[in-house]
Order: sequence, then structure tokens, then C-alpha cells
Amino acid sequence: MDIFKKQLLLFGGKGGTGKTTLAAATALQAAKQGKKVLVFSTDPVLSLSDSFDKKIGDKVTKITENVDALEIDAESLLEQFKEENGDIFREIINEGTYLDDEDINNFAKLSLPGMDEVMALIKIMDFLDEAEYDMYILDTAPTGHTMRLLTLPALMSKWVDVLAEMHGKKKLLMKTFTGRTVDDRSDKFLKKMRQDIKRVMSALTDSGKTQFTMITIPEALGVYETKRFMQMLEHNNIPVGSIMVNMVIPVNKCDYCITRRKQQQGYVKELKGAFSNYNVKEIPLFPHELKGLKDLLIFSKALYSKNYELKIIKSLSFEIFSKEKSEIHSILKNKDLKLLLFGGKGGTGKTTVAAATALQAAKQGKKVLVFSTDPAHSLSDSFNCSIGNKITRVTDNVDALEIDAEKLFKDLKDKYKKEIKSFFEGTFRSKKGVGLRLPVDEKIMADLFDLSPPGVDELMALKKIIDFIESKEHDLYILDTAPTGHTIRLLALPDTAIDWAKVLIQIKRKYPIIGDVGESLKTMLDTVKKAKKVITNPKKTQFVTVTIPEALGVYQTERLVNNLDKLKVASEHTVINKLVPKNKCSLCSSQRKQQIGYAKELKKRLSKHKITVMPLFPHEIKGLEDLTEFSKVLFKK
Repeated sequence: MDIFKKQLLLFGGKGGTGKTTLAAATALQAAKQGKKVLVFSTDPVLSLSDSFDKKIGDKVTKITENVDALEIDAESLLEQFKEENGDIFREIINEGTYLDDEDINNFAKLSLPGMDEVMALIKIMDFLDEAEYDMYILDTAPTGHTMRLLTLPALMSKWVDVLAEMHGKKKLLMKTFTGRTVDDRSDKFLKKMRQDIKRVMSALTDSGKTQFTMITIPEALGVYETKRFMQMLEHNNIPVGSIMVNMVIPVNKCDYCITRRKQQQGYVKELKGAFSNYNVKEIPLFPHELKGLKDLLIFSKALYSKNYELKIIKSLSFEIFSKEKSEIHSILKNKDLKLLLFGGKGGTGKTTVAAATALQAAKQGKKVLVFSTDPAHSLSDSFNCSIGNKITRVTDNVDALEIDAEKLFKDLKDKYKKEIKSFFEGTFRSKKGVGLRLPVDEKIMADLFDLSPPGVDELMALKKIIDFIESKEHDLYILDTAPTGHTIRLLALPDTAIDWAKVLIQIKRKYPIIGDVGESLKTMLDTVKKAKKVITNPKKTQFVTVTIPEALGVYQTERLVNNLDKLKVASEHTVINKLVPKNKCSLCSSQRKQQIGYAKELKKRLSKHKITVMPLFPHEIKGLEDLTEFSKVLFKK
């Protein structure tokens, strides 16, 4: 296949589609064809170890002959970069702004926007340049995170432009007074940064050596998110080779499977119609979870054999999971509860569980606002109606909102730049309209806002959440969070973003810059203090983990719960979603037997949690009618 002629392969898509499994299986298939392969991940959740069933970490680890693996620690790379280049940052900022030494040191300590992810991309380019391997395979994070990763080179280019403007001020003065300029270490640093960005952009858009494989599943959310993602890839000129539709029910005589397959085929047809210019390939749903070398080698045949047919093993005897009542219904009895958060690994159905809980709370007489901070908003898809960035009435007593944190931050940024412009016009221009023109200085001060670290948009979203709670317009606020890594960052109330806001507030106080952005930033920081009180108050806030009964679900849910404990966020409930119901079909029986083992393991590891087990419905849960049906099962007593 053409895919094995490429040097860099990227696998991406919605969480829970099997990206890591496909990336790992492709690495083994490439090695089988004589290629020396490095497969690595930029996903904060790091699933390669789970998929290969072997601890990998941030050092190149041998998996098998011709296959090595690596889980990139982007934060560690960033700390190393700052340690090596901190002096140059301070020097350039000192050359280009009116900031004093204290302000400069504060700025130099901060993370710059997306720098950790940029360091990961540059690390990947270093691997490509070293050419130690024939092929490099990247397992990316879920959609929202990957979209940001792939658009970072353009953002990073702007970041370097700001530093170049600062340094250019010194060079302009030098040329004015000496008639010449000499390149110094700052020039060399900026030149190297531009070269690194150019390398990244060149590699990502080179169809001769790079190919992106889109992974999806045959359901509404998978189709819609694939369309959004593909638009972004095409807009950024990133070459896509194929779209793999994973977990397609194979043909068999089971009524349950027939119902599911019929619905799936409608979505497969939609994908093939929407992307007729691409190779859309169906990958069968296996009766057991794919984990370890043996399973991955079998799976690679399904991926890359022309006429692969899944042989469904005969039905095995299995223990019936106890028919227990729902435990989650008790959570709505808490009269003091104000904020309910749902989170977990991508693809577990947390949006569905959050939406169904909103309907149940409304049924009990509560006025509810359910909202999302996930960059790949799914609430509209789940309720089957357009929601967006304004509060939308979904049904009696239920409103919904998809918070656009990026827009909130952009509005604040635009306001800041207007204030900077006003400051320079008022300070350096006389009443008669003449005076000193400092366009470079003005632009530099305005562009300081562009050097905001990751997490500021999340602080903006957090402020919005606390504002809602304080307004008391609703009785209960339900938050559908982004996949695990992003959620932890939100709840950790990012220190770098807080430090950055403090620095800007300090600058606004030191210089006569008139306007209310400084007050907005101060309000945002005050909100963080309030948020900590609300989020860590077990009477007012509860976090419900949503998972699925598979190995990755077990490990990642345990990690999430441990993180929540460290953050002092109350978490007492876990929903194990998508358990295949009992029937005589050999495919269903095999899946169910394995799932029950993982469900028991979860109950053992989360012994203090109240566990609710939800079946995998034969049809997709979408729209009010389906969500109501789902909520009846979720909250049965």
C-alpha cells in the first residue's frame, strides 16, 4: 500500500475510536515489510503502553524487532528549553519593551502559548532529520487537542515575530547610530526558531513523505467530528490518505447485531459520500479487546489484507453480571448540589450520560443548565439540535450551552490592544496632535497579550461557570468536560495562566494604561479563588467518572480518580457504560465475557465508588426521545 512508502504517518480522530490500536498495528505491519519503525505518542493520557501491554515512558523502548516506541514528555522538553534559553528571552524582552527587570524576569519564567506541544513537534522533526528509522508513526491525542497541535506552527511563527520585533528595535537603534548591524546570539536563536517552525510546517504539509490517517467510528458523533476535523486538515494543507471506519459490526444472524449494523451502515454510507475522494475503509469490530503483540498482529491483518474476513469464535460460557439497581440516582438527592461534572476517556459516552442526567434532574423539578468546555463540542450532536455559544432552551427546565473559551479570550485580547493603542496615543502625542511616534513599541506592548500560556482560555471558561453558579438562575449546573487530560488541566487551575495574568495586572498598574482589562484579569483571578472553594466543596460539587469495560478504560479511570483525589475534587460515582447485553450470539457473548472481567476489576480498584452499569443500546442515543429512554435505565431504582 502507498501508506508504507511514507516517512511520517499520523493517526488521529475522536477519542475512543481506536487510534492507538491502529497506530500500533500499523507499526508492526510496517516492520513486517522490513521497515525500521518508531511509533510515538503526544497524547497526555499516553495509551501506547496500554496498547502494547508494556511500559514505555519518555525513553525509546524496544517493542519487537524493528519496532521501537516512545511516549513524549512535552512538559519535560519545555522545561529543558526554558533552562537553555531563558537568558536570551530576558535579553530580547529587555531590548524591546519598557518593562523593568522584575517584569522581564516574570515574563521569561512563563510558558509561552503551546510551547510544550511545539517542543514535541520539534522533537519529532529532530527524529526525521536523524533518519535513524525508515518510518515514524505518531499516535495523536483526541480531536480537539490534535487540532491545536497541528495549527501550532502558525501560532508559533507569530510568537517568533513578536520576539523579532523586540530585537529589531535594538538593531534599528544600532543602525541609526553606527550605520551598521551585527548578528548576535539573539539573531541566531530567532533564526533557529524560524528554521524549526519551517521544518515542522514543511514536514506536515509534504504529501511525498507525510500522510494523516483519519480514524472514526460509524455513529453520528463520529461522522460529524470527522467532517469538522477533515475541514481543518484540508485548510492547513495536511495530506490525508485514508479514513478508517473502525468497530464495524460484522455480518451475522444476531438480531441485536443486525440492528446495530444497519444503523452503522447508514453512517458508513454518509462518510463514503462525503469523502468520495478518499479511501474509506471499514475495520471490523473484534469480539475481544486488542492488547499486546499477538492481538495487534491479528488486527494488522484486518487493516491491511485485501480480503480479510473476521472469524467469530463460538460462544463461550460466562458469568452473568449481577442485575443491580442504579447507584447514580442518589446523587440528585443532595439538595446542596450545585455543580455536577462528567468526565473520562474519549468515546465512553460521557456527553450522553451528562445530557440524560440533565433530563432526569429536570424531571425532578430542578431548573438545569448543561454545558460543555470540550473544544470538540458534542452537546449539539447528543441533543440533536443546534446549541452553540448562547444559552439554548432544549426542553422544559433544561438549557444548554457550548462555551467558546477561545472567543472569550479573543474578546479580552482585542480590548487590551485597544487600551494599549490609546495609551501610546495619549502618552506620546501632544494636544496639538504632534509628538513622538513609537509604532514598534506600541506593537510590541500590544503583542505581549499574544504570549499568553496554555490554560488562559480554560480560566475564561472557569470564570463563566462560576458566574453562572453565582447568578442562581438555575438550580443545577452540569458540565460535560473534555477528554481526561484536558479536564485535569481545567480542574488544576493552571498556575502558568494565573502567573501570566498577575504579570499583566502588575504592568497595567505600573504604567498609565487606562481601561478595564486589568480589572477583568483581576476579576478572573478572584474567580479562581471562588472556583477552588466551589470545586473542592463535596456538598456543592461532585465529579462522575464515565468509562467503558475495557483495559484502557480500567487504567485511565483509575488514573483520573487518583488525580481527582489529589486535586481534592469529590468523586464518588462511576458509570460503566456500553456493556453488551446477554444473548446467544457468539460475538456478543465473547465481548460480554471480557467486559464483565474488566467491570469487576473496576469495582475492585474503585472499591469506595458507587458503580452504575449501563448496557450498550442496539441503537445510537441521539435526541430527546433516546436520551429519555437512556435516563430511565440510568436512574432506575
